Amino acid sequence: MVALYNCANSCCEGGQPLPQETIRITQLGKSLPSPILVKASHDGASLRAENGIEHDWNYLDLHSERKRYTNGRVIFVVRDPRDTIVSLYHQLSSRTTRPVGLTLSEFIRSPEYGWDRMMRFYAIWDANLRTPRSMLLMSYEGLLRSPATGIEHVANFLGVKLSQEQVSKIADVSSAETMRQGERQGKIAQMRVLGSGLNALKVRKAKSGTYKEEMSEEDQLWCEKKMSDFPVVFSDLVKEKGADFIQLENSIA
Repeated sequence: MVALYNCANSCCEGGQPLPQETIRITQLGKSLPSPILVKASHDGASLRAENGIEHDWNYLDLHSERKRYTNGRVIFVVRDPRDTIVSLYHQLSSRTTRPVGLTLSEFIRSPEYGWDRMMRFYAIWDANLRTPRSMLLMSYEGLLRSPATGIEHVANFLGVKLSQEQVSKIADVSSAETMRQGERQGKIAQMRVLGSGLNALKVRKAKSGTYKEEMSEEDQLWCEKKMSDFPVVFSDLVKEKGADFIQLENSIA
């Protein structure tokens, strides 16, 4: 899974009114002395929308530079690619009106959907770690271990002050079980209800290492070979620093 958030010095526009009790970083950002716009993006990695509409298959190959982020701040969330590819498989098999119709083994090896395309995206960001003005690299596994710590890092990165009560509340309402309940009940904006089964949910298992439960031993070995052939810089950074959350400050010429 990759979740990329671009934060720029600009006023936010539009949006639906939020319930009074809702705490959102995007809304808090607008209340700062210098308002910020927080935008979530797959940054060209998405292939097929939940309504079945195809995205540009050639986007990654045609747009490898990330100059548009030069003056921005980027929060980049990374995950074990073996878990990522399984999650992507369920997204394109169960969370779209036009499922791909492949087995997991076929999907992993698919040049259009699978491992190699995912790693091309990672390679682009490996080459652009120093492009944004500042960057917060976040480990999905770290967020699972300590949601509150992750929330505090995001708030500090954006310059948003949160009380411990607010941090605890955000961690509680964004827990996997709470999100699953809200999704099944159609209470979460922009989450389409495509079924109540676990694999049809946007928030599925929300665990680390679940690829072992779904991949065959042959598939696991295939992925491990691929990982050894293509190490990624941000994974090395996480290992080197022994941290789940790493902030990079880059000088802009």
